Amino acid sequence: MKIAQVTPYFHPHIGGVESHVRDLARKLLERGHEVDVITSAFDCSLPSGEIMDGVRIHRLPVRAIIAKTPIMKGMARLMTGRNYDVVHAHCPPPLADHQSGGFCHRNRVPFVLTYHCDMEIPIPGGKYIVALYAALFGRKTIRWSDAVICTTGSYAATSRSTWHMKVEVIPNAVDINEFHPDIDGSDIRERLGLGHRTMVLFVGRIVYHKGVETILRSAEHTSEDIHYVIVGEGNDRARLERMAREIDPLRFTFTGAVPREELPRYYAATDIFVLPSLSRLEAFGIVGLESMASGKPVILSTIPGVSEVITPGEEGVLFNSSSSTDLGRKIMHLHHHPEVRRMMGERGRTRVVRDYSMTAIARQVEEVYHRVLSGRETNGGEGRQYPEDRTAP
Repeated sequence: MKIAQVTPYFHPHIGGVESHVRDLARKLLERGHEVDVITSAFDCSLPSGEIMDGVRIHRLPVRAIIAKTPIMKGMARLMTGRNYDVVHAHCPPPLADHQSGGFCHRNRVPFVLTYHCDMEIPIPGGKYIVALYAALFGRKTIRWSDAVICTTGSYAATSRSTWHMKVEVIPNAVDINEFHPDIDGSDIRERLGLGHRTMVLFVGRIVYHKGVETILRSAEHTSEDIHYVIVGEGNDRARLERMAREIDPLRFTFTGAVPREELPRYYAATDIFVLPSLSRLEAFGIVGLESMASGKPVILSTIPGVSEVITPGEEGVLFNSSSSTDLGRKIMHLHHHPEVRRMMGERGRTRVVRDYSMTAIARQVEEVYHRVLSGRETNGGEGRQYPEDRTAP
């Protein structure tokens, strides 16, 4: 098949969707398909086209970036004449999926949409902007889709955009060869000066919805032999570093952004991984899978999607999202029970290999493509029909 993956941002932009699309494109290429990635030239210094790991990257010029959403020029012109068998768009951010979906609808090209999470705009009136976008563009994009993929059933069932329709549930994936338990993280522990202290790790963008503040506050409920390492960059970093100094200047390390090739050693160095996300902008949490693939126990918040990645008590534990007290108790429990940490880490690795390897996920996505193509052949290219939108319960 000739496949286009459409994503608003792509490497070198850092994020879960970007990592997912990159790994999926590489695996589909490995499975014998021709794969293009269509994305934005969010940085004008990036080339308009290049080959990356055998995948052709097309970067479209950007008119503007509004609320972190690139408005791209020339989507239809780029796609015309390329004869894609399937176009697979990823959102949010929005608009790129609407542009590519509109092209596919007009030209009878099979269109698959992965709905990674609901949109949130954390400003006064933000929910009304989201509702307006859904009314003008979002619902139409979903109706144009021949298949809609969500990463977990619990998230799909609680989303105002997808709760009423049949979706394909296909989780995100992790490279089990890149992240594995046999990596030596001793140099990271030495660099951080941890000694025998228990290391608690967070990896991700340092923005409000990731809940990093909850991690910092949890230190007020944990012992001094626990050290917190925050890996990532974001617009909330300066404020949170000030907060960390006020709580205890000796118990927190903010590393900033870390090169991807170093990340496996951070997971290897840690004792406990925490993902404290507190909004629907986090629908899965690939970093949790990376930690599990590395053989480490995870503590995840109870929000839909994220909480579905583990069986509580098996590969890790859940805590009440935004409750630093509960998070502190869960950290202390694992701190005092190293054998439990070891067993959870082993189970986590086993589950990732079984359920979340990119080979397994790419095969499931490929099956969706085949079903969509088969359906197109039998229904004359009309696409998939969903019931009219109703008010969610």
